[in-house]
Amino acid sequence: AAFAFNSSLEGSSVDIILNQSLESLEGWQNVAGGFFCVLKDGNVLPYYVEHYDARTGAGLSKDKKTLYFLVAEGKDGVGLSYRECGLIFKELGVPMRLNLTGEAQRRFLLIQEMLL
Repeated sequence: AAFAFNSSLEGSSVDIILNQSLESLEGWQNVAGGFFCVLKDGNVLPYYVEHYDARTGAGLSKDKKTLYFLVAEGKDGVGLSYRECGLIFKELGVPMRLNLTGEAQRRFLLIQEMLL
């Protein structure tokens, strides 16, 4: 999965793309790759490993006007599980959330301000 951004004088758009094929990413100016969705259509997806660690994720509101980020510190079995991340976004009313990486990607900079 990935999240994708477009920006122009007329406005901006963002979406979560489930498939990272060239066809599904065509037309997007900026794409940030993730791993997999932990929440889809408001439902927490099952994962068979309950591993606790640092987590970074992104979620998109139903109207696609608000992009949420979750950053959780953790290491060596301390932090959040994928299921817990999904539950946090579900409580916020976010229908879809994808997992980015944890420890290495928890600090990043958005150079371009996106007004959605």
